[in-house]
Amino acid sequence: QTALSYKMADTLSLSRLRLIMAVFCSLTAASFLIATITAKSLRSSTTDPLHWASTDKGYPAHVTAAVSEWLTCIVYLLFYATFVQDFKRTSVSVSLNIITMEESEGIKV
Repeated sequence: QTALSYKMADTLSLSRLRLIMAVFCSLTAASFLIATITAKSLRSSTTDPLHWASTDKGYPAHVTAAVSEWLTCIVYLLFYATFVQDFKRTSVSVSLNIITMEESEGIKV
């Protein structure tokens, strides 16, 4: 979508904003994945995975993963919100053709 925005740009600044948001989303998503894997590998499997204490091993990685996840979601939603005006100018129409078969025609095998 970002590449198409550059080619169809009404405003170049909006296209640049979308590019920055896409790169930021990619970086925070990568940070989330790496921090999640790190937190999981540092924490023992005997503890409750839903409750973290600040003294647990991997807690800083867990917090990093949580913050990265929220940032990814927020920027992702804002990224798609920049397309609202573009979609307002778009219309979609669907046509449906129903073809019936007479009994005498049947299906020939």
